[in-house]
Amino acid sequence: MYLNSFLKTGNQYIYYRAAILVMILTLFSNCNTKSSDNEVQFWKWFEANDERLYQQTESREKLFNDLIRQLHKVDTNLTFVFSTIHTDGIRDFTISADGIY
Repeated sequence: MYLNSFLKTGNQYIYYRAAILVMILTLFSNCNTKSSDNEVQFWKWFEANDERLYQQTESREKLFNDLIRQLHKVDTNLTFVFSTIHTDGIRDFTISADGIY
């Protein structure tokens, strides 16, 4: 009976749910701050090195070691693969969280 009357009050229930949602989102947003910073840093590094990664004219071992070192700052389970350059000039870059098959 109490639950039924609580659900019928409308606005109080909506405010209660909104407050819980805000608390949950705040909790989770604080947990991922470091990860987000690392992701931002990775993409800044990637952007600064995009020509190097696209051309791949230097030692692939050095280039890929630099890339994996930066990627592992985000998560050590991440890996990557590059395609060859397609006829339209695009080279695909794929990041995988579960390895490359």
